[in-house]
Amino acid sequence: EELNVRSRRQQQQLVSWNDRFDQLLHFQRGYNHCRVPMRYKANPQLARWVALMRSLYRRNEISAATVAEEQQKSPSNYSSNKTQSKKDVNQLTQERIVKLNSIGFEWSAIKYERTSWEGKFQELVEYKSKFGHTRVPRDYNKHREHDSNS
Repeated sequence: EELNVRSRRQQQQLVSWNDRFDQLLHFQRGYNHCRVPMRYKANPQLARWVALMRSLYRRNEISAATVAEEQQKSPSNYSSNKTQSKKDVNQLTQERIVKLNSIGFEWSAIKYERTSWEGKFQELVEYKSKFGHTRVPRDYNKHREHDSNS
C-alpha cells in the first residue's frame, strides 16, 4: 500500500510541463487571466506549479536579453515530451517563458494583489467621504448607488 501511494505521488510530480501549461491555458480561457489562486480547489497542483514558475523566474535563471531575443520567435514550435524527469518539469527555459508570456502570464502575483487592494481601499475612502463611516453593507454596489442618484 505504501509503495502504491509513493508511486502515485511520483506520477503526479512527473506530469509534463506542457500538461501543466495546457491546464493553465484552460484556466486562462475560462477566467480571462492566469492568476490561479493559491487555494484553487479545482486543481491545487496547478496553483503550486504557477507559484513555482514565478519563483523560478524571480531567481533569474534566464537572462532578460535572451528572453527578449526568444520572444521574437514564434512560441508555437514547442515539442511535447511526456517522458520528462522531475528536474525537466521544474526548469524554466527561455522557450517556456515565451510560451507563458504568449497567454498573458503575470510573473508577479503581488502586483495584482497590491493594485486590487489599493483599488478597494480607494473605494472605501470614497464610501467614507459619502456616508461618513466605513461599515459597508455586503450588498452595497457602488454602480447601483450611482445609477439611482441619476
